[in-house]
Amino acid sequence: MLVAALALMLQQAAPPPAAPEDEITVIGRRMRDMRFAVKYDRRRRAYRCIVRRTSGDPALDTAICDLGLRCTEGATSVARVEDCVKTGFETLPGLYASERRQFSRGPAAR
Repeated sequence: MLVAALALMLQQAAPPPAAPEDEITVIGRRMRDMRFAVKYDRRRRAYRCIVRRTSGDPALDTAICDLGLRCTEGATSVARVEDCVKTGFETLPGLYASERRQFSRGPAAR
């Protein structure tokens, strides 16, 4: 009985476990640390994405490069490309997090 009371006291005294960091925050930090460039390849006559510093997640790198390439299509100025990328960066963490959650549930949950 004494052991049970001591165990109960220790459980009450233990600090609550730290809340896991929000997935969107983690994705946003990875995006902030990533460096990429979209350049025109004269030989291929098309734009290409160059990852200079990876986010650590190949799928996120691909998503960001796709965003950069989409923003260059039909753009008439650098300012328009920058606005497009900025808007995409604001929405991408939430979209990417929901895609990852849906993918991790497996095909039966979709």
